[in-house]
Amino acid sequence: MTQPSYRELEIGVRTINAVQLGEIAKFFRIPVNHFYLEGLDPRAEHNTDEVYLEQLKEQLEVYRLTLRIHISRNEELEAKLKRKDRKIDELLTKAAKL
Repeated sequence: MTQPSYRELEIGVRTINAVQLGEIAKFFRIPVNHFYLEGLDPRAEHNTDEVYLEQLKEQLEVYRLTLRIHISRNEELEAKLKRKDRKIDELLTKAAKL
């Protein structure tokens, strides 16, 4: 991402969608909801039922992305743990033969 693009994101000229936000969160290994304000307010003056429904749909997509990110990270960690367990077993077998 270029510096001008990053700046546009910072000042709100450019927005990112939920999928892009999920990728950013994945890169930094943080939950997607880290980027969101606390909750949605259906009573806000500017919110119509349609707007609120759209916000809820977006939030649902964020939760789905967060879940996929956590599942993926969990799978990575489980695979790493298995590799380390195999390595420990190999070293113990070698040590036992000495």
